[in-house]
Amino acid sequence: MAKGRARVASKPQRAAGFASLGGFGGRRQVVAVPELGEDRGERIAGHVDHRLRAVVEPVDGEDEREAEAGGHLARLQDDDQQHGARRRDGRGAHRIVTGRVPAEDAQPSAVASAVALVAGAAGMAMSLERETDAREAALADKVRAQADAMADAAWEKIEASEASAEAVRRDVAARGVARVNGVMREDTARATEAYVRETLRTNDAGGDGRNLSVESFGNVYCKKNRWDLKLAYDAPVRAALRECVASMGEALTAVCGADAKLVELAALVSDPGSTRQPVHPDTAYRRDPSVFTCFVALQDVERDMGPTLFIPGTNNAQAHVEFREGNEREGPVFRRPYELGVISRGDATLFDSRTLHCGTENDSSRRRVLFYFSFQRADGDNPNAAISTIRTELRDKYTLADLLA
Repeated sequence: MAKGRARVASKPQRAAGFASLGGFGGRRQVVAVPELGEDRGERIAGHVDHRLRAVVEPVDGEDEREAEAGGHLARLQDDDQQHGARRRDGRGAHRIVTGRVPAEDAQPSAVASAVALVAGAAGMAMSLERETDAREAALADKVRAQADAMADAAWEKIEASEASAEAVRRDVAARGVARVNGVMREDTARATEAYVRETLRTNDAGGDGRNLSVESFGNVYCKKNRWDLKLAYDAPVRAALRECVASMGEALTAVCGADAKLVELAALVSDPGSTRQPVHPDTAYRRDPSVFTCFVALQDVERDMGPTLFIPGTNNAQAHVEFREGNEREGPVFRRPYELGVISRGDATLFDSRTLHCGTENDSSRRRVLFYFSFQRADGDNPNAAISTIRTELRDKYTLADLLA
């Protein structure tokens, strides 16, 4: 078949198995309640949909099973939209009533209104707190179900790719993740870790992960003792980013192109007592990869420090179908072998944002800090662009080529 051009397809064509560029959300957008949402990586992605509802014909060389799986994902997505509409419709709407208040009643009415507002605000705060607790309980139940489903799966430490840009590109394309050793010097890693610790301290980040500034923190799954800290482009951060990019320049260029945009710059901090996150992708499935993230260890990451868990080979439609059909709790995708990011200071994992992964529990007495950055391909479709973990002043400011210059 000749390479297809993007076009909107009819329902019969969708049913025939064309691949969908639409997704079902990895990150969730925070609207009023900071706790809404899931992860990015280990972070939360939002569920306000910036989804492209286009369907394209399979291109030359595309596996028929992959195309069929893509079509199935489109149908699952349609179901999600219908259920979401019913949930939205069930919430009802606020009604504003206007009218003239007699002058003699104005003062009592004002007092009554003030009392009602205070009581209403207190009631809303309690209601939101209950909703947050309920979400966290449901999330913990999901994590337990996933852990049970993965109990018999084989695992091993992630091994480094061959030392060539082409080998890294090949591993990321086929497996969804690659390990690259020695991308940051020890002194740079120590200086960056100290900067992250001090920034976290000055931001007065509480252990429960609630009521954090959206300018300084991203959203993250399982917030207790875990933070997604947006980094300012200060000297230690600038030095760390440029050093990593210089070390991985050829590989990054091979993976995402020199014109890729820097879309995330942050640190993931996991303290002792942080719990396992649910397995998730950082972005909704798209047939074409778009965003690539690099986690760099600022200290040695041992098995009990909550290393990132990756399920290799899940950056494709078939894996996402398995994930969704098991309600993200069970099924064959959870029986696949997985790998843990048990890596040394200065080593990195580079992964496709569609790859299924999660942060694991930190059962140690040590803090784990990952410096991370993400690049988006120039022609990529990123459903989470509006909520990527990067400070406002850095959005759309740098490309990979800029940082390599």
